[in-house]
Amino acid sequence: MKKIIKNEGFTLIELLVVVAIIAILALIVLLAINPAEMARRSRDARRESDMTTVRKAVDLALADGKTLVDTSGWQTLNATTGDVTKFAGMAGFDVSKYLSVVPQDPIMDGTGKTQVVNADCSLTPGVADSAMTYQFKSDGNVYELRTRLESVDNCSAVKNMPNADGYYKMGIAPGLNM
Repeated sequence: MKKIIKNEGFTLIELLVVVAIIAILALIVLLAINPAEMARRSRDARRESDMTTVRKAVDLALADGKTLVDTSGWQTLNATTGDVTKFAGMAGFDVSKYLSVVPQDPIMDGTGKTQVVNADCSLTPGVADSAMTYQFKSDGNVYELRTRLESVDNCSAVKNMPNADGYYKMGIAPGLNM
């Protein structure tokens, strides 16, 4: 009696169809998650947190009797490379009691490009990473901190600022454009 061998398994075509379906589903999930936008939102959350940290340090120094000086324009905090003494030089008082290092922008490495949200909620693509800075300005009476945000999800945070100019601001008088 001769045994008939029956081939069991999937054909190459069936395997290719299954792989193609899995690839399409993976692409749909990837597009829904949008990892680049999630990274932008994450960096924006850090920027907002860093700005709050610097503001608290400045407010605590002012509460301890320190006084503001006129900075004669916007001073870039990122240029201090975390050095609190350089921040003291531009702000006019020492905040090292409240702030161990001046925070740096999450992508402030100057190696690539990003986008920024404008006051009208449009996006400006191709902005150099080195343009993403934290800035401080004082006229001797009030102060502002400002930065740019990347994620279009943060449009309302930029759009609803007084004198909306595309910056996320905080301080004693944010938006006054001293």
